[in-house]
Amino acid sequence: MSVNQKYFTPEENSFIVGDTPPVHFIGGSTMAGKGISGIPYPATFSKKASQSVNVYTRYLIGLSEVVELVKLRELKGDLYVNCGAGDEMRVLSPSLRRLLPDHWFLPAHLDAPVHLSRSWSKRTKQIVVNYIKYMTKIIAAFLGLYRSVTDRSDYENLMSEFADIAQLQNLKIYWIESPAGNFMIPRFIRQEKRDYCKTIFLKNLSRFPEGSRFVAIDREILSKDLLDDGFHLNQRGHDKLASILLEASF
Repeated sequence: MSVNQKYFTPEENSFIVGDTPPVHFIGGSTMAGKGISGIPYPATFSKKASQSVNVYTRYLIGLSEVVELVKLRELKGDLYVNCGAGDEMRVLSPSLRRLLPDHWFLPAHLDAPVHLSRSWSKRTKQIVVNYIKYMTKIIAAFLGLYRSVTDRSDYENLMSEFADIAQLQNLKIYWIESPAGNFMIPRFIRQEKRDYCKTIFLKNLSRFPEGSRFVAIDREILSKDLLDDGFHLNQRGHDKLASILLEASF
């Protein structure tokens, strides 16, 4: 079985050319295998299911990119989607620029690194910096200065459009719950992020083609299978997630 994978950027208007198999994966950095040197879960799924798949990944991907790609490639068959981070991602308010480093205002730059240094001194510095970033998130969130990049109403409109396109193209959707919770994100923020996409997808589930479903992930199962950032999966986590998706597909 083959895995046709493409990492795409916002500047690209085309993604994969050639014959399109009936199973597709669209997701972000976890799906792309960030932080591991082994095999990401779509490839393991392909092997276990004896099914060729197309995999489309981008470091931070939102639903707007998913909708664009589905329309552009006229995808049909089964689609496994894990794209919450791009829409749920929070960024600091520009009003704080005089107080904080410029790179902290970029998406995901308040999150912990995938791998901590093996050097004791560098590792200690990383831990201290991560804690400062963690506290910054808490304070900024309480002050209303740490906001999602996508407005909830805009996201609801996007999901409605996604459902219409999926029906039109006969594309069954498997919406994958984020497999891990980032320990560097305050709990009350993490809870909002986790429910953001899930709630809106489930609200529109009946509008998607028959057989579409939300694939719930028990985070306790994967809690020990994370990299140092507490979010991305290690190789064992990828293998487990592939098995979970395989079960969900039958």
